[in-house]
Amino acid sequence: MVELEELGPPLPPPQASSDAAPPPQPAPPPRFDPSRMIGIIRRKALIKDLAAVYHAECLAYCQELLELQRKWEETQAEHLSQTSVIPLSPEELSVKVLKPRSGYVKGLGLRPSSSMKTIVAPAKNSDYVQCLEMQIAQQNEQIARFQKSEKKQSKKIQSIIECLTQKRYHVKF
Repeated sequence: MVELEELGPPLPPPQASSDAAPPPQPAPPPRFDPSRMIGIIRRKALIKDLAAVYHAECLAYCQELLELQRKWEETQAEHLSQTSVIPLSPEELSVKVLKPRSGYVKGLGLRPSSSMKTIVAPAKNSDYVQCLEMQIAQQNEQIARFQKSEKKQSKKIQSIIECLTQKRYHVKF
């Protein structure tokens, strides 16, 4: 067996010294303010009301979509039940199900309004014309530079040929 040596009497538990700072006290809880609670309750009620309105709108929209889908399928099935018919295109089906709108013209199908073309087309056309005119001007300047450099090169070649002929070299081109 192992014997433990006694090191002396046990030490007393540590005591708080008088010069140490006392532990910090937790902050007191905030005072209850009923007016804040009333505001919170009102906001919560408003949120519930808004959610109910949005939910009702969503249900109405979904019901309308389901009704349109049912009409779409019925119209397509009714048309295909007839003998020797060509199936309707999606555009024709949408006109039959959704009813003609002011933007539709019979025989032409769905298209954007003509007022947009008259406003947008001239602006694009004038921009395109200006762009082409700028390109033509740049190309004309480049042609003029090429012509000048060609004249300089031909003069240099002519002077080289004259120099060589004076020294009695025969150059054939």
